[in-house]
Amino acid sequence: MPDDTLIVKKLGSVERILVASKDFLEANGMPKNPSQAKAYDTIGLLPFEGGKIPLSNEQGKTVYLQPFLKTTTNNIFALKELVISGLGMAVMPRWFINQELEQEQLINLLPEWRAPSLDVHIAYLPGKHQPLRLRAFAELMVREVGRIPGIT
Repeated sequence: MPDDTLIVKKLGSVERILVASKDFLEANGMPKNPSQAKAYDTIGLLPFEGGKIPLSNEQGKTVYLQPFLKTTTNNIFALKELVISGLGMAVMPRWFINQELEQEQLINLLPEWRAPSLDVHIAYLPGKHQPLRLRAFAELMVREVGRIPGIT
């Protein structure tokens, strides 16, 4: 953090997975490994995914996909709609698409592989006279964020 006077607490880490729609997979097939997935059209979420996507497995092996970026967006809602519509695969945060995964609108392409997680923090100014609402909000966030599916 550029301001070292802030109080910063880590709330969790966001799990990110490679997903596509059923329609996309019916047209392109299910990849068996990252090498096969790199041939698929991809929708990139900027600034996180550009021309290179690192994926790691539980054994600590990391591979880099350099797929064809069919399009990019900086809007996660647009990204989800583009992927559901069958335009391509994308790396998405699990918490954001948990319902679509459960309803099988989106499919986790490589369940044993993950994109780098993103840490979520809360930051606020120190002080003896913090408003009660700030303290209550910070306590709520620390307690509840880790309960969201896809955030550890």
